[in-house]
Amino acid sequence: MNYQYSFAVLFLNATTWEGQIFEEVANWLDTKLPEWISKPLYGCPICMTFWWGFAAMIALYKMKLIEYNWFQVILIVFCAAGINAFIVNLNNYIEKAGTKEDDE
Repeated sequence: MNYQYSFAVLFLNATTWEGQIFEEVANWLDTKLPEWISKPLYGCPICMTFWWGFAAMIALYKMKLIEYNWFQVILIVFCAAGINAFIVNLNNYIEKAGTKEDDE
């Protein structure tokens, strides 16, 4: 179930990319918010995972759609953040590899 939280956060982040539905909102917020707020809110999938994943789990728990103890909640959120860290770093690696080929 960790991957579901991970991909949900990646989706939220992707909606703020260039050409996407919330690009203008993110650009406007970038002028108003300090980085330490914008990163966990919409700017960094790794930073976002803790806050959005935890909020989602609390909401699902309150709606009685999931039943976890606190240890499981923390473990799931940390694993989802780890998945996002892997995805972000893999993407950065692929982008760097692509620019090296373009330079040659």
